[in-house]
Order: sequence, then structure tokens, then C-alpha cells
Amino acid sequence: YDIYYRFIGTTAYSTYSRQVFESIYREIESKLSNNENLPKVEFEIEELKFKKQFQELLQRLDDKKVVIFLDAIDQFEDDNDLSILLDDLPKNIKIIFSVLYDENKTDNNDYTKYYEKLSNIKNNTKLDILDQSFNIEILKQLLEKDNRTLSTNKDNNQQNLVESFIEDQTPLCVKLTYEIVREWTSNEDIDELKEELPSIDCENKEEELIIKFFNNVIKKYYVNEELLNFTLGLISASKDGLSETELIDIISNEEKILKSYDKDQRYQQLNKLPDAIFSKMYYHIQDIFTEKLIDGEMLINPYHRVIEEVIKNYFYKINKNQLHKKLSDYFYLKQDKTKTWNKRYY
Repeated sequence: YDIYYRFIGTTAYSTYSRQVFESIYREIESKLSNNENLPKVEFEIEELKFKKQFQELLQRLDDKKVVIFLDAIDQFEDDNDLSILLDDLPKNIKIIFSVLYDENKTDNNDYTKYYEKLSNIKNNTKLDILDQSFNIEILKQLLEKDNRTLSTNKDNNQQNLVESFIEDQTPLCVKLTYEIVREWTSNEDIDELKEELPSIDCENKEEELIIKFFNNVIKKYYVNEELLNFTLGLISASKDGLSETELIDIISNEEKILKSYDKDQRYQQLNKLPDAIFSKMYYHIQDIFTEKLIDGEMLINPYHRVIEEVIKNYFYKINKNQLHKKLSDYFYLKQDKTKTWNKRYY
């Protein structure tokens, strides 16, 4: 099989369906022409004409077995009817979609449109949740990429602990578990390591893992809790995320945070958060965030909607009015007040 896959929302250009389909087009065209470099393509501007252009390309794959995998289509920021893939799909091509939907969640409005689109597809097949063997293999491969292994010592069996924890869990749960256990060392006490993971019988492991992840960053790497909480709150309060420069600028207005880094008063006046301090914090949390290119700026955002929701519930809602006030004050000062409203910030 020739496999073409995209993980929606994990890279700067992957949140709009048109850009994703254009990138798939280039990859297919590159493979068909045996050219490792992605070719320049003159894409049709009108959507209906582009749809025809894309489908004609799929027809050229008639002598191949093809799988197109699109993960987390609920993270598209536009509303695409997916007909570009589904209408007149050649029999030799299989499409796999994944979409977030929680049957126990009271408000699924932001997920429902794509979930319903998939539910209404004729001849669709729902894939079962991965079994334990796949979860273990996924975790093993993730750790191997970092040249890491879990201890199997009788008195410090990290592997058994983790395998029990990820049993019958979602891929996101496995990925979040990996983000925590990848930092474990073989000589750490197993009872202390258990505290870094939620209890095995907790109801919402994904949510608890995200909170544990941030707590571990504070405790293990001595990241300032107030700095981390404020940063997460600002990202959640923003519309599309914030750039590193914007975050540092806004945080630099927080006298209490700045003073916490100058308790001995070694500096006459610390009026800006040092880039190194922000970089250290972001280094330890960057793997659950992504950066999207919007208006020429790389904006930091959670890479998964579940992570976004947890940050919103735990770090945004308790201070939402204050956070929005700080954002509005910052961007008001950046405006060019000689220009019309729609051009002031750009």
C-alpha cells in the first residue's frame, strides 16, 4: 500500500482543509513522477474546480493500492464536507478518518459536525479501540526513538506499572503517558514514580495525565508555577494562540513574576522576562503544543483539543476576566492608531 497521512492541527499549515489537501496532492504528484522534491503545482482557485483537479489526480492512482489517513479532522478550523475524498472514490483507495467524540460529554457542539459527517457515510466501518498489545508497542516505539527503556527489575518494575496504566486506553492517553515516563531513570523509586501518574482506576485518565504533566514540570524541573499557570491562561484566552514574543512581552508586565526571579535584588531593574527563563519553561511543555502560522506569526497552541479543554478549565476560567484585560491592554498599545480598525494591528 501507498500510505498518505496527515495529523490535523499538529503543524503550522494543517488546520485548514484546503492546505491539507494541497499538501497531499503535492505528495501524490511527487510519488507518481518519482521526484523526491515536492513539485510546484498550479492549483485551481475555485473550490469546485480544485475538487475536480484533486479527484482527477486520484484517478491516476488506479494501478496502486492506496490508503489516505487523516487524524483528528475535528481540528479543522473550516467546515469541509469531505466530498473531495468521498465523491466517486476509486475502489483501490481507502480513507481512514479519526474524529474526537465523547458520548459522556454534555456539550459536543464543537465536535459534532465532523462526527455526523462520518456517521452518515455509506459503507463506513468503525474501528475498535486499540488493544493492549498495540498500546504497549506504540509506547515502546516512542521510547526507542529517544533511546529510552523502562526498568523491568523485580523491585522497580516500571514496565509493569506503565503497561497496567495504559491498558484499554486511547492513543492520546498513551502519548501523554510517554511524555511523563520518558524522563524516568532506572534508579528512581517506584513508589515515587507512581505519584507522577494518575491512579489506575481514575475516571478520566487523559485529563488527569495533563494535570500531572504540568505538575511534574513544576516539581521536577523547578519551573515557576505562577509563570506556567499565567502562560497557559494567556494561551487559552487568546483567539488563535500567541507567539513567543507576545507571551514574553505580556509576562514582562507582571511585576510579581519578575520579582520572583530577582529575590536577592542583584539587578537594579529587571523590566523584561529573560528569554532564557521562558525558553526553559517552554522546552519542558513544548511536546504537547504546536505552532500555527497565522498573519505571519508562529502562534503557540495546544496540539490536541482535549489538552486545550483541560487548560481552559484549570488555567483560564478562574482568571478569565483578568486574562482578557491583560491581552486587550497589550494589543491596544501595539495598534497603529493612524490606520483603520481592520489594519491597526497588522
